[in-house]
Amino acid sequence: MNSTLKKISEDLEKWFDGFWVKRYRVSYLVTFLLIFAWIFSMITIPKESSPDIKFGIIWITTIYPWVNPWDIDSLITDKIEKEIKNIDWVKKISSNSAVWISSITVELNNDVNVRNALTDVKDAVDKVDLPEDANDPLVIEISTSSDLMFEVLLYWDENKFSQFDLIQKAQIIKNNLEAKVPWLSSIDLWWLNMSTWTASSSSDYEIVVLLDKSNIEQLNIS
Repeated sequence: MNSTLKKISEDLEKWFDGFWVKRYRVSYLVTFLLIFAWIFSMITIPKESSPDIKFGIIWITTIYPWVNPWDIDSLITDKIEKEIKNIDWVKKISSNSAVWISSITVELNNDVNVRNALTDVKDAVDKVDLPEDANDPLVIEISTSSDLMFEVLLYWDENKFSQFDLIQKAQIIKNNLEAKVPWLSSIDLWWLNMSTWTASSSSDYEIVVLLDKSNIEQLNIS
């Protein structure tokens, strides 16, 4: 029995593992150093909490107030598509024309430099002859660092809703999104001033109250 154990021990020593078995203190030391090096690397390695991920997608959106989807499609969407479809690294173009807005999504080939593609798309869009009263197209790259990932556009019939009513409905949608969609980083609420055609924040509006003059005079209020 002893001779058998001795032979097994000698066979182990002949192999690489035998060295670590016989000198177990060295094994413990090397293992400790490896664990320490791993922990040190995990602490010191550069990390980014929200790395910028490129999707290879460019989004083009154009607002043309008070225009129906058919005119949006012919006056804006079709023209932009014809201008950008011949760009070499464009893989796929999909579009949607709705009331007030034209939305075009451009998917790029996998091996494309997105920054260069974005410049080419912007140059092509700038060449498109759009109606003078349409807003300038917004061309952005869709990535995790994009400030704007999508937008929701509300419009109304002035005979049925006031601008204040519209803002209140938009606020309800904003609150619901913030409560039920936890992965949204932020939501900005804007509205279009119909008299000046300028955008304003949701907190930047005024309420006009019409008072009966006779009632005011009875209360002795100037």
